[in-house]
Amino acid sequence: MEETIPTVGAALEGWYTFEWNPTSVESDLPGMKTFLKVVKEYRGWEPEDIVAAYIKCWIQTAIMVEGIRLGLEKAGFENLTGQAVRDGLARIKDFDAGGLMPPMSMDDTHPYWTRSIRLFEVREGRLWPTTEKRYKYYGIAEEWFK
Repeated sequence: MEETIPTVGAALEGWYTFEWNPTSVESDLPGMKTFLKVVKEYRGWEPEDIVAAYIKCWIQTAIMVEGIRLGLEKAGFENLTGQAVRDGLARIKDFDAGGLMPPMSMDDTHPYWTRSIRLFEVREGRLWPTTEKRYKYYGIAEEWFK
């Protein structure tokens, strides 16, 4: 949704959508402060230039690095394979992405990194959270992995 705001413009004001991750308006989060600093330094972007999908990729990369780290820890460098990384991902427990998401855990039953969403509203051309409450989303994902 956020990517369409510049194209559609004011017609989206007041619309609601959901996101798994925060948006750049939530600049008080510790992980967001780091993210915004890095994006400014390496891309020259201001918070209003950043869409939620870019933040989602930052979170996903942190999760992948953790999965690789856990895979290396168990298998060692010489034996690191795709399966070892996948097993590392399945061993992630209460991973903290600097407050960008609730602590994340993955396992063989839940091979995805998020189990909840939040509601956002389009205001002033940006996505703003309407609440801190997270809604269960994993029921849908569980059906995909059956």
